[in-house]
Amino acid sequence: MDERIKAIFDETVARLTETGIPHKTTVDFSIKDAEERLRHGLEYYCGKEAVWNEEYQPVTEWLSNNEGRGILISGYCGTGKTLICCRIIPVLLYSGADRLMSYQCHATELGERLTEMMKHKVAIIDDIGTEDKYQSYGNKHYPFIELVDNAERKGKLIIATTNLNTEHLSLKYGQRTVDRLRALTKLVTFTGKSLRK
Repeated sequence: MDERIKAIFDETVARLTETGIPHKTTVDFSIKDAEERLRHGLEYYCGKEAVWNEEYQPVTEWLSNNEGRGILISGYCGTGKTLICCRIIPVLLYSGADRLMSYQCHATELGERLTEMMKHKVAIIDDIGTEDKYQSYGNKHYPFIELVDNAERKGKLIIATTNLNTEHLSLKYGQRTVDRLRALTKLVTFTGKSLRK
């Protein structure tokens, strides 16, 4: 591509951001030794009971280079989704990705914490699909849909867990939101049995 055209385009986008036209604002990171760090996180929280599951490999690939996308891990109960997304990943982002801070909540708290969550570059939501719509000043809100819309518009990172598959996510949130999730996140499914004893 002609460098002059590229420079003009980039400069114009920078000027127009004041008018609300979005510019590229993704959250990119690359964590070195991601698999070793994830394994250590599992051992830290689970001790001798820690189990490495090959289904965790896509998570380490994402941690090694997220390519500006978040991650959505779906699967059965007890497969490690919450442990990885809500306990280990925040530590790895802070320690291995230039002190990247996240804001997290359980999906059932999303309605009351949505405004605060939208202020942060990284949003971690556990157990999406369990939240209800909420009302504010007589208006009905669908907090997860609003969060996904905000993430797409403002280049935010979503890290989430769910027990729902993509078909059930479509029924809950609509095809439009699921399509955005596909673009914004790496979809990973854990199919193993519960590791809880």
